Amino acid sequence: MALSADVHYAISSVEGGSPIIVERAHPQLTNTVIYQGAILGLVAGNIRPLDGTVAGTTFAGIAARKSDSTGIATGVKRPDVIQEGFIKCEINATGWPAGLIPGTEVFSTADDNFIIDDVAIANSVRIGKIHTVIGADGLPGNTANTCIVFFQANQLRVA
Repeated sequence: MALSADVHYAISSVEGGSPIIVERAHPQLTNTVIYQGAILGLVAGNIRPLDGTVAGTTFAGIAARKSDSTGIATGVKRPDVIQEGFIKCEINATGWPAGLIPGTEVFSTADDNFIIDDVAIANSVRIGKIHTVIGADGLPGNTANTCIVFFQANQLRVA
């Protein structure tokens, strides 16, 4: 399901402070609405909300602010993107054994989901890795699906 409003995730930088926002990171595809907090894909050099429909999409980052290119040509808008950091989010772990494990890779197929199974879902995009699992009591543990995920835009990753 795609976002229909801004979402406000807790995001911090690698150093623990405010995340670094890359202003005007990439051209935005025409007729797309990017909501704050959306997971973004990069296709042929253009940024768009991730929707799992285009093979070869790479992870561009998390939208820092809303950007609407309805009726505007591709490239006129260039949204602000958070390309690296830690994000507190819910992981869709359907079918996964009890408990999530730090170091497990995290993927997405839409602008609003975090999953751990990339094999069964076509066009999933790697977002990052689980850093910490938040237990049901709010403390680090492995009994819930709330996690701190280290994410990094594809263009920042070292092979």
